[in-house]
Amino acid sequence: LKREILKELPDVGDIEKTLFPDYAKKEKISTVKFRNTKWHSIDSYKDIEECSLVIEKIIK
Repeated sequence: LKREILKELPDVGDIEKTLFPDYAKKEKISTVKFRNTKWHSIDSYKDIEECSLVIEKIIK
């Protein structure tokens, strides 16, 4: 994303529901589909620790 997005960020709400749909209509963003991947939401330090363990198992 370009720096110009900072001017358009909503004061309240999340960009996934407010800004991204508008950007998608204007073709300012697009998606990429990955196959054979794992995705984890990182919302806390505990999430980082748990994902780190998963990654260690994968790369060994």
